[in-house]
Amino acid sequence: MTPRPETSDAVPAETADSFDAVVSAWAEPVRCESAYGCKRPASWLALRHQPCGGHQPVCTFHYRKWVRASLARIGRSGRMRCIYCGQNFKTVEQCMCFRPL
Repeated sequence: MTPRPETSDAVPAETADSFDAVVSAWAEPVRCESAYGCKRPASWLALRHQPCGGHQPVCTFHYRKWVRASLARIGRSGRMRCIYCGQNFKTVEQCMCFRPL
């Protein structure tokens, strides 16, 4: 006979629901997480400089948009500024690296 789990071993309903949602979406493509509410599939992983750190999946459209805007800022003032920490950078790569997914 299989022992009955203790009530303290039971998985809370909200945890089970979250797990079910993750499993059901497992084959779905990673979506762009730009600040603009984009629904496109992500093609790039944006990696912020240290100490800001962190990463964000973005689509090719938002990747190109960010790079173009950053290059324009650097072209105008010779630098770009991190929106998270305020540090100044002379190149796009110093502020953010992008890796294909």
